[in-house]
Amino acid sequence: VFQLLLAGALSLAANAADLDLGNRAPAPGPRTIIHPSQTLARLRQGGDTIADAFVVPGIPFEDVGTTVGFANDYDAVCPYTGSIAPDVVYAYTPAASVVVDIDLCGSGYDTKLYVLDANLILLACNDDYYTVDPCGLYVSKLRAVALEAGQPVYVVIDGYGDSAGDYQLRMTVWT
Repeated sequence: VFQLLLAGALSLAANAADLDLGNRAPAPGPRTIIHPSQTLARLRQGGDTIADAFVVPGIPFEDVGTTVGFANDYDAVCPYTGSIAPDVVYAYTPAASVVVDIDLCGSGYDTKLYVLDANLILLACNDDYYTVDPCGLYVSKLRAVALEAGQPVYVVIDGYGDSAGDYQLRMTVWT
């Protein structure tokens, strides 16, 4: 009986050693953090339209994503119109009135950024805030956008012409 127990213990130890990768363990890959208010089925950042906009839980807020694969649903004159680029949408309803900066620094394409109110009236728009690195060529930023308490707004990340690509979104309180 002792020999059977010993053989079983040695077998389990050997199996455990086989599973222990020690220093050979692969490096952890990038993690995607999904806010609890979002469903797990939403793997893309930003929503395709205002109806399914990604809800910003609060400011400060940062996110990354892509406009590739989305539809061209919106356009604003800032100062150019006629964009056929895909766009994504974020929704935010401030609990208190606040003035914010909305920044796409680090995005990888010619961006266009605007804020619409609940009636789809244009509140702010920018096409080319940055024109040199490190933020990118023709990347957008909105400074000092006043948002009213309880009033929903929609942040639309778009592109000039047919430009699309990866973006980095940062929303902060204006200082």
